[in-house]
Formats: sequence, C-alpha cells, structure tokens
Amino acid sequence: MNPKLLLSLALAVSAGLSGGCANAPPVANAQISEIKMFNPREGWAQANVPDGYLVLRTSNGGHTWINVTPHMQTRAFPYNLYSCEFSKARTAWLSINGRPGLLLTTNGGSSWAPVTAPFGYFTEASAVHFYRADLAMAEVADGGLGSEYYTFYETRNGGMTWKLVPIAPPGPAEGETPGTLHLSNICGDEVGFYERGKFVITYGDSDDKPKGYISLSISTNFGNSWQDEKLPLPDKWRDDYTAPFSPVFFGPNDGFLPVELFGQDDHSRAYREFLLYATGDGGQSWSLMTSLAEGKNGLTGGACDIISRKDIVVRMGRKLNVSHNGAVTWRTIEPNIDLGLEDSKRDVAQMSFTDARHGWLIISDDTRFSPNGNFLLYQTKNGGKTWKEVPVRISN
Repeated sequence: MNPKLLLSLALAVSAGLSGGCANAPPVANAQISEIKMFNPREGWAQANVPDGYLVLRTSNGGHTWINVTPHMQTRAFPYNLYSCEFSKARTAWLSINGRPGLLLTTNGGSSWAPVTAPFGYFTEASAVHFYRADLAMAEVADGGLGSEYYTFYETRNGGMTWKLVPIAPPGPAEGETPGTLHLSNICGDEVGFYERGKFVITYGDSDDKPKGYISLSISTNFGNSWQDEKLPLPDKWRDDYTAPFSPVFFGPNDGFLPVELFGQDDHSRAYREFLLYATGDGGQSWSLMTSLAEGKNGLTGGACDIISRKDIVVRMGRKLNVSHNGAVTWRTIEPNIDLGLEDSKRDVAQMSFTDARHGWLIISDDTRFSPNGNFLLYQTKNGGKTWKEVPVRISN
C-alpha cells in the first residue's frame, strides 16, 4: 500500500457518496502508484496527482481510467486516506481518518456508503478475502517497535457490519489481547488466511543466528490447534537467513511457499537465493521445487507473482524467470525495459499478472523528475518479454 495521504478537509459523511464528479475538470499529471487487476480488462488503481490522490477503475485493461473518487467539490480525495483495499472487480474499501472510518462500494465506485466497523479502518497491511458474495474475512494489522498485531473480523452481509473472530495464537500469549496474533516485523513474520478457518504463520530469521530451516505454523480450526513445521534447507544453504512469504493456495490442497535466502557480511545482505516449495495436501507437507540464484549484483526484492498452479514469474535483478509448468522448469526473460535493482533509483515497486500473458509493472524511477512520486506504469501482453509504458488517461 502507499504512504498515508495527508489532505486535511473535514469528513462529512451522512449518506452514500457519489463517485466521479461529472463537471470536474480533466485530470492531468497523474501517476498510478498502486494497481489491482482482476482480469486483463477490469481493475482498480490509486493515483497521485499534484493536489492529492485519486481512486480509479478501468474496464479496458488500463487504456483509460474512470475517476471514481468520492467527491465533495474537489478533484482529489477530500479526506485523510490511510489505505485502499480492492477486494473484487466492483468492490473496494477506502480507509479514512474520522468516522465512520470506512467507505464501501459494491458497484465499481459509482457510489460509496459509510461503514462502521469495530476496528475503525484498514491499515496498509490489512487484507480482505471473500468466500462468497456475503461472507468475507478481514485481517487488520497494526504495530510498531518491532511488533505487528493481527486481529480478524468476519462479515456475513457483504461488509456492512463486522464481528471479531477470536484466533488463538500458537504457544503462550501472556499479556496479549484475546484474539490477537503478535508477530515480529523485524524478523519478517507473516500470517496468511485462506479457506474459512485456515491460517498459516511463516517465521523469518532474526539478525542473530540462522535457524537452518524454514519455520511455519498451520491451523485449520481458527487457531484452536496448530501444527508447527520445520522445512529443512539443503546443506549448502544451512547458514543462510530465511525470509519466507505467506503461502499461495489454489483450492484446499495445492499451494506454493516462496522463500528468499540471504547471507550476511558485516550485517549487510551479501547475496540472495529464491526457493519455492510446493504442497499437495494443504500444507501438511512441503517439497522443494526449485531454486533460483542471482548473486551479489541484483537482488530479487520480493517481486514474485504466483499466478496459477502452473504460471509463476520471479523478478531476479534486471531479469524475469518464468515457469509455465508449476516450477518444474524455468526460462529466463530479458525484458525490453530496465527493471532496475533493489533499493536503487530505479526499482520495481509492484508486479502483477492476471494470467500467463497479461501483466503490469509499476516502476519507481527517481532518475526522472516528477513532483508526484516518480511512478511509471508498464503493461505486457506476451508474458513479460516486452513491456510498453502506459500513459494514464483519466475521465471523470
């Protein structure tokens, strides 16, 4: 998610708000800083403009965007906006400063309704997953000083009201609020939630000493019981530090667990490896599918998109590694554009594919002058081999 959007007009929501203002002037100099496409044609975006931020929606693959920002009398969003949560092709939440805290649309942004939720608003690390049209679960995360606190809420009416789902954490939880998972954001711990009742916690290594294995905990009954797993690393990587991501599941059984490894030299990252584990039994057991090595010059930066059971794209420095058979074999693609390097002036801020051919990149490029964040949007229609910069055309 993007940084907090610091605009300062007062919140005044008493009924549903309309979307884009018909008489608003055309939008110029917009930069898309976040994108969520649900298929090659439909998706959402958040954009920076000189006087604020916009919420956008497209139905033609990003060729043009409709400004669906809730408006008062201004072109940009008139509230303090914490984050956007794009959950479905026509459903999205905006987290705002003040009451009610959330605005919800279920019609693609044509109108927005205020939602009062016990958690107030979604943070940048929050997520929502729909199990059916009316049933969804929300993960709300907040923290600081090395800690991240996760609570979970469920809705049975499409998001208009929410109820706390008390998740029991693995191990003792002295002093913790009931129903809260306390993880370390220094180590890179993460929690993911999947079919109703299933949670997976992945634990990263601290800066003190590598564990020599990948550690995770799995529950299928809302945390009433947990299964702890230790996935051994091959011998040549036993001294590396592990940084696992949350697994990606396709159905109840098949899934992938991406893991980055890095060594340390005087507490600086010296190199990276990318490992991918697979499960066919819902995470009860995992097998190493593949490893990709980049070396010292060009780190992965966490750009991995697991599109389907077969299609996976991993960014390794200035190249892409692509598999179309579930990580059995890979081929390397050298794109026609410069992807940059991690933590450099030009770097990949977001990579998102909807299928094996159609994908989008947001490049953060500080080599170009811009007052709005230096974000460039690219699109591919051939699986990542060629990319074309996409101008941001917005109508109101």
